[in-house]
Amino acid sequence: MIFIGDVHAKLGAYNKIITQYNKKYTVQLGNFGFGFNYFIEDSWNSKHMFIRGNHDCPEECRAHPNYLGDWGISTWADLNFFFVGGAYSIDYKWRREYEQKYYTKIWWEEEEIAKKEHSKIIKLYSDYRPYLMVTHDCPPKVREAIIGKDKEEFKNRTSDILLKKLFKLYKPRTWIFGHYHTSFNKIIDGCNFICLNELETKEIRSY
Repeated sequence: MIFIGDVHAKLGAYNKIITQYNKKYTVQLGNFGFGFNYFIEDSWNSKHMFIRGNHDCPEECRAHPNYLGDWGISTWADLNFFFVGGAYSIDYKWRREYEQKYYTKIWWEEEEIAKKEHSKIIKLYSDYRPYLMVTHDCPPKVREAIIGKDKEEFKNRTSDILLKKLFKLYKPRTWIFGHYHTSFNKIIDGCNFICLNELETKEIRSY
């Protein structure tokens, strides 16, 4: 299975990737570009799926047939992994100011998974105990390894509450994510964390 980093509406480049891997299954790790008035096809080959990032309109993602869902266990094509979409926008204030100035929506209140969903996610994750974890963001310990010591504004409920709890509860063999626009591969507390840069690809087994 091939994983693909943030696309940010670079749809020509994305199409080249899924054409290159047309005989394999792919999962794009969020920040695809939904909600920014780009033309995105209503559907494509069902071997190529995606989760959402913080820079994706949740409603548009949910309406698309290639969307895996907000969170859960993959039941797609017998590929086994747990996934959690969404994240916090560090540039939240700038995005809100831009919206007010240009009357163009570029931030969504549902960018992070609702806190009321956390207990259900934790229960399912605990029961499933995945070999492979697929997310847009990562636990705070990993974030700090990528960007250095955190500033207060970097802390958020996706990374510092939900993903932190999941990682403490059970450590998968591999955890792959995007969001930070950098290539990163490091074993932390026995789990191999892999961050993909924009449009970077990585092949990983789901078992």
